[in-house]
Amino acid sequence: MTRRKMLWLALLAVPLAMLLLGPVPELWAAEDHYAAAVAAPKVPAGKKIRVVVFIPNGPDPYFQSKWYGYEDEAKRLGVTFQIFDAGGYAFLSKQIQQFEDAIQTKPDAIILNAVSSTGMVPTYKKAVTAKIPVVVDNIALRTPVAVQVMKSDYEIGMLNGAGLAEAIGGKGKVAMLPGPPGADAAKWRYDGALEYLRRFKGIKVVVTKWSASDPAEGLKNMEDILQAHPDLKGVYCFGGLIQQGVVQALKARGKKPGDVMVSCQDIAKHQEQALREGYVQVLVPNTPVNMARDAMRLAVKMALGQKVPGMTWNRTVIVTPKNVDSYDFDGNNPPEGWKAKLN
Repeated sequence: MTRRKMLWLALLAVPLAMLLLGPVPELWAAEDHYAAAVAAPKVPAGKKIRVVVFIPNGPDPYFQSKWYGYEDEAKRLGVTFQIFDAGGYAFLSKQIQQFEDAIQTKPDAIILNAVSSTGMVPTYKKAVTAKIPVVVDNIALRTPVAVQVMKSDYEIGMLNGAGLAEAIGGKGKVAMLPGPPGADAAKWRYDGALEYLRRFKGIKVVVTKWSASDPAEGLKNMEDILQAHPDLKGVYCFGGLIQQGVVQALKARGKKPGDVMVSCQDIAKHQEQALREGYVQVLVPNTPVNMARDAMRLAVKMALGQKVPGMTWNRTVIVTPKNVDSYDFDGNNPPEGWKAKLN
């Protein structure tokens, strides 16, 4: 099957798949479904605006990129920026406490990357009651939301599945390393990838291992999988940290580039390197810097009382060794030398 046919299959399957996500139909019915980027607002001279941002897992290269995007855009707009990191998807109670504490300080706007799409709903509603504008970024909440900057995690997973299916020729054993258990983004991506892979009778998913988004977890799980399935043909993995461990395991096992095909999300610098080396065949980047800029611009506009779209979508593509040289990396990574600093 050609790449074009595979991608058409993925795109045709996405609308049906969206119906399976549960009580978030408004998310997929946004009238500005294909909105690209948010124009930068003009902040009046002397106007002071403070935006507070919450992220679930700061060490992840994806959220490092978003961190930079928030920070740099706040600087460009001349507004005050604060960020709070929950420290991992397992720490819902920490993010709830951080969020509730921030409400008491009465910021001009909030940007929320939720640890949990259900667990953060009551706390989100407290901000709404306090009349604090909130931009829900990156991970959908299972409740009606006024303003969102969103990517389709199901679509991302399907694109990963499409790329992996093509890389292994539509047949062979596949392992799934879908990331943090209980994280909605991880589950939706996994569901999307599985939906695609199951359409090929020759592909057999032999093992699924959920884990923290951490290189050590990726390494250990991949070592165990290679031991149990030496004839493994492909791996689906969640994000750059797990991919890092997967590639380490492949090299330690003596696998050559392309012996086991790897499909992953994001395109941090080390992921690009692994792609160019041939240890990774498929990456689905999310341009997190651009998403963060859009979220910050929306938050500032809301703080100024301006009208904003209810939904701004971030779209993505499949990057492979064949097209990586022509891919536009803008909006994916912070500049060399940038370091995240907690407020």
